[in-house]
Amino acid sequence: MKISLNFLDRWEYAIFGKYNNAHVPVSKTTAKYSLGAAVVAILVVFVMQIFNVGEEYAGAILGVIGGLGLLLVGRKAYKQLALLASTGSKIGYAAYVLAVFAITLFVSFYLVLWTLIIAIVLVVAYFILVYGFGDGNSSGKKRFRKHYSDGTSEDFEEDGRGILGETYYKGNRGGTHTE
Repeated sequence: MKISLNFLDRWEYAIFGKYNNAHVPVSKTTAKYSLGAAVVAILVVFVMQIFNVGEEYAGAILGVIGGLGLLLVGRKAYKQLALLASTGSKIGYAAYVLAVFAITLFVSFYLVLWTLIIAIVLVVAYFILVYGFGDGNSSGKKRFRKHYSDGTSEDFEEDGRGILGETYYKGNRGGTHTE
C-alpha cells in the first residue's frame, strides 16, 4: 500500500498558487521532514530511557530535534516565501507552513510512538511464546537412558513438572520415573 501526500501539495497550490504562478508547493516535503524529526526524536529518547538518562533532558532533546526539523522546512520554504509579492501573503504562507509542520509533527510523533510500542510488544510476545511455552516438540527436554538388571534399557524423556518441583519422565516403552 502506497501512501501519497500529494493532497497536501495540491491543497497548498490551490491556496497560494494564485499569488505566484511559479509556486512550487513544499507541504509534502514538510510532512516528510516532520516524520524524520519524529523518528529521530523518539529513537533518541528511547535510547536515553534505556540508559536511564534523566527525564529532564528528554524535553530538551525533543525541542532541539523539532527545531532542527523546522529549520530544514524553513530553508525549503524560504525560496517560495521570497517569490510572494505582498507582506500579508508572506505571513499567511509562513503560518501555513508552520501549521502543516506542527500538525504533521504531532501526527508523526504519535504514529512513530505507537509503532515502537507495538513492535516492542510483539517482540516480547514472541520471546514469551518461544522461550516460555516452548515450541511443542521434544527439543529442550531432558532425556536419559535407564538400564535394567535383565540387560534391557529404556529411553526416558521429560514429560512435565509437578507443583513441588518434581519432574516426571515417560519412557518409550511405557515406563514412568519421577525425580
